[in-house]
Amino acid sequence: MTSLKLMLVLLLAATGASAQTVSIKGTVTGDTKGKNKVYITDLNAYKDSATIQNGRFALEIAFKGPQALFMHMEYEPGYRPFRVVFDKAGTINAQMDVQSYVVKFSGLETPTIFNDFNNKEIAMHRQVNEELKKKFGSAFLDQGTPNYNALMLERDRLSKEKMLDLLREQVSKFPGSYATTYALADLTVAYPLVLKEELYNKLSAAGKATEKGKELNAMIQGTKNSVLGSTVADFTLYDIEGKAISFSKYKGRYVLVDFWASWCSPCRASFPRLKHVYEKLHKKGLEILSVSIDADKKNWLKAVGEDNLPWTQVLDTKQIAKIGFAVSAIPNIFLISPEGKLLFKELGSDPNGGTEMEKKLEEIFKEKI
Repeated sequence: MTSLKLMLVLLLAATGASAQTVSIKGTVTGDTKGKNKVYITDLNAYKDSATIQNGRFALEIAFKGPQALFMHMEYEPGYRPFRVVFDKAGTINAQMDVQSYVVKFSGLETPTIFNDFNNKEIAMHRQVNEELKKKFGSAFLDQGTPNYNALMLERDRLSKEKMLDLLREQVSKFPGSYATTYALADLTVAYPLVLKEELYNKLSAAGKATEKGKELNAMIQGTKNSVLGSTVADFTLYDIEGKAISFSKYKGRYVLVDFWASWCSPCRASFPRLKHVYEKLHKKGLEILSVSIDADKKNWLKAVGEDNLPWTQVLDTKQIAKIGFAVSAIPNIFLISPEGKLLFKELGSDPNGGTEMEKKLEEIFKEKI
């Protein structure tokens, strides 16, 4: 009886362990010309690879929650990763063709649904290019073509129109799927508020309850909250010593709220110039609050120590970046008035200065930076 119990415990433990793994079983058709590596990454710390042998490969990924990974093949021309989106443990079957570079998933439901959507997205972009070729000739992608910028704007316009159709179809067919909410959160960043709300409102209760559904709602609220002229709601985050820092402490002074992350090279490249601005204007009433969106506190603390900046640093553990400011890319900086009103915002930075934000500060403080 004791042996039987032990075997049962071991069996349950083994079953539990396998249930916490995402397995990708791949089949590759076509000649890879000896380039047989398959790579997968989260574009951050996680990286892994497998070797194609006899037209097959396998990858094992520890399941820690809903995630999107990026996978690409050594044999592909250029770097064109495709996303592996999952919210459960299990097996993904991947069929890949070398010549067409078409990837088809089966097995786990969410990756399969997202893969189908992704293939439609790829086909849509090809269709847009074909339409423009028929209208303007095959040289329309050449930067030397007259009106090249106007042609690119036309391509973007057509792509957005067709993408909206795809998203409407997706949310209609799969309103509760994590694959749908991931697509919406990822692809509607630049959409007007009315379209974001339209698509979000078509999600089911289950879809809205997913991690990405909540993220999309946060971005909608953030878009409303970050309109120029609006009052910034008070928030409290914690600095490197664990001390609570409330935004209201800056009332009565101009403040730059700078969103960044340890892994963001352009963010950190902007700091010397931002420090110059601070040294020029701090005594005249300018404060800076840097808000990191790092998921890993250790990485944040390490970067703060390395950069050694003279203003307060806090870690965003409450989605303030999304809910309060609709931050979808970094570096992203916001200028708040002494009364707490949002005066100006700017995405991106220039280590050499001369940005529109600096011009706004020069206008306010009557000081050349």
